[in-house]
Amino acid sequence: MIRKAIRFALLVVMLGSGRVTAQVTEGFYRIVTNSDKTFYLCPAQDPDNLSVGYWVDGNLMLTTKKNPPADYTVWRLSAGSGDNDGFSQLIHQASGHYIINDKTDRVAEAIHLGSLPVDDADTWFGITFTSSNYNIKGKAVTGSYSFNPYNGNQNYYTAASASNTGIIGYWDANNAGSQWKLVEVVPVIALSGDDFTISFPVSATIYYTTDGSDPTASATRHVYSSAFQLTGGDYKVRAGAA
Repeated sequence: MIRKAIRFALLVVMLGSGRVTAQVTEGFYRIVTNSDKTFYLCPAQDPDNLSVGYWVDGNLMLTTKKNPPADYTVWRLSAGSGDNDGFSQLIHQASGHYIINDKTDRVAEAIHLGSLPVDDADTWFGITFTSSNYNIKGKAVTGSYSFNPYNGNQNYYTAASASNTGIIGYWDANNAGSQWKLVEVVPVIALSGDDFTISFPVSATIYYTTDGSDPTASATRHVYSSAFQLTGGDYKVRAGAA
């Protein structure tokens, strides 16, 4: 029988579900805008009908959508090193595609989603925290332009109009009041009867420990694949995603 003394803790160095962070580290995030965090950065394509979307020159654009499916809004941040130190790649976890910036001027269609190019120079972004929001900017971009939805957030996937309303591009930092926040995403540990389960909104490798050690590095960690049970004793269950 599992004793009441079993303790739970989510991995604090990974990403805390629903908590806005002021510090960017590698991991999983939702990138949201608006003070109430209701508009989510996502591909400009309906996940339930892939023929509906907004492409330019064969490239899938990005937009903001109010409360889309949870797995459609998770982005993995991968930190750079060497010449890319201080910059991050933003990867759409559900599709494995990267945000690519291939223009440096003030234009709506400067940013799109795609496979990692042979030359990955256009996949690196600076993510700078200012006061209470983030400014996201391609490494090669100069001037005061930043990563924003043109003419405001839009609650539909196609975001197609003559003015490219809702399409993510480069505009001045305050365009449409777009103020990005990064919301951390972590595995959720649950106990039902004697069974421990760990859930995560997208496909990823989930590690867990039962001794309170760091599941991303501990020699005692396990790869989660299905529900597990613990015998009587004191445990501190922690989980992390990679």
